[in-house]
Amino acid sequence: MTVLDFMTRGYFPEELPPSFDTLDFAKLNIADIEKAMPQKNTPKKCTPYSIPKIKAYRRRLGIPNPVSYFRLSKTIADNWANITTFTNSSTFSTSRLQSDVNSTRALFVPNFQETTNARIIKSIGYKHALKIDILNFYGTIYTHSIPWAYHGKELSKSKRKRNDLIGNAIDEDARNLQDGQTIGIPIGPDTSRVISEMIATRIDMDLKKEIPSIAGIRAVDDIWLYFKNLGDLEKARSVIITILKNFELELNPSKESIINLPEEMESQWYYTIKAFRFNNKRQRQEREIIAYFDMLFHYAATFPDDNIISFGITKIYSTIINKDSWRIFESLLLKIVLIEPKSIVHVVKLLIAYKSKGYILNITNIENALNSFLLNNLNLDNHFEISWTLWLYKQLNINVQKDISDIISQSNNSVVILTALDLRSAGLISHNIDTSLWESMLKQENLYQENWLFVYESLKKNWLSTQRQIIQNDPFFKLLYDNDVNFYKADMQPDISSIKISANGYFSKNDIDSISEIEENEHNSKAEIVYDDLPF
Repeated sequence: MTVLDFMTRGYFPEELPPSFDTLDFAKLNIADIEKAMPQKNTPKKCTPYSIPKIKAYRRRLGIPNPVSYFRLSKTIADNWANITTFTNSSTFSTSRLQSDVNSTRALFVPNFQETTNARIIKSIGYKHALKIDILNFYGTIYTHSIPWAYHGKELSKSKRKRNDLIGNAIDEDARNLQDGQTIGIPIGPDTSRVISEMIATRIDMDLKKEIPSIAGIRAVDDIWLYFKNLGDLEKARSVIITILKNFELELNPSKESIINLPEEMESQWYYTIKAFRFNNKRQRQEREIIAYFDMLFHYAATFPDDNIISFGITKIYSTIINKDSWRIFESLLLKIVLIEPKSIVHVVKLLIAYKSKGYILNITNIENALNSFLLNNLNLDNHFEISWTLWLYKQLNINVQKDISDIISQSNNSVVILTALDLRSAGLISHNIDTSLWESMLKQENLYQENWLFVYESLKKNWLSTQRQIIQNDPFFKLLYDNDVNFYKADMQPDISSIKISANGYFSKNDIDSISEIEENEHNSKAEIVYDDLPF
């Protein structure tokens, strides 16, 4: 694992619209970056990005400043062999740190099937399981506990300087990602996966030390422990509470459960949805589309803690929607966004994919639905929903209404602002929009505050001002500018290769083989549901 792996494929959260990426860091030479870095390793601020979870709950992601993120990435990359040797020593983990140059991320997301298989195998011979997880794991990690986990608390407290211990260096760099805070690490970057696995590995080791015979598995902070009697279970629960306290962590009471074995490994709704098959006859498919969405709506209301809508929509990727059925399918697709906002990513992909094959979209209906959705989320300052909706406006050439742009102009979120400025550049905000707030943010010092992304990108693209001296006066950002490093690429598109569409708009026998190939991998999409409450 190299520092450029973290910078190019492990930096920005995957939940951002396709226009945001960091692949241009590959243009840079590490020695040039180090030469341009500020002399002092001072705290910087993350750009916040709020995304939906389940029900009305949300998760706050963080996009670190590139200076502080490079420092942390290099510290981890320089010590990668030792770190992975340590984390691989866990006998519980199914979320070990693994990389692949062909992956879209620097680190693999935990494999759902591997975790399920481990739960089945590890539970053999036991009567009870204790299912637990750590409350707000990333948000409550005490950065000083990083060296405690890696080196042991006694040694860490006797050697506190950065150069004394690797853990101290990671601790310092992690704090400087978030304005010097010692509580919490940002959700989104792959470096946080590394830190969390280091701490969780030590928790595994301490638990094994206290109870050598204990059996269990862990995926990030989701833990299953197995017992032959309830007395042993209660003892282990007490032990793990004490261990977590040593790291300033605690259990999540809402996620804790005692399970009598054998346990049900899959929800019934999963099998029902997975088994659903659409008929290829034109006159029947429309009725089956309605039945399928009815089933999704029913299960979503019955099991509100599961991301059923998102899973159900990904299954449709392998279904060819006939042109005769498109009108009703499109209408139902627009309804699901209001039920599960995070499904807008899937809606975007499906609309773009079918549009690319010549399907006629009902832009009036889409615009009405999106305007209502956008106005509601603008009032709540929901960054994910706002930015994805605005991005879709551009793809479908939808003009932004004045009442919407008036509210957008009051946003101080970099992701929202840049997406809006892209729309204005494309002529889709034709009326005057008040940019005075954004212009007031174009200051030298803001290159290291939470609006660094907006300041750099808007100046580079001349979207608000030509005051490029703000960039030119800073050696690090000047290096990015001189090497044409872009964090916002207006022409980027989502990956729609997994969506199956017939060339003529109708299902044919020639489509069967390719659909079957897609459905073979369908089980993996369940990981989106199972791991949705995990902090990455």
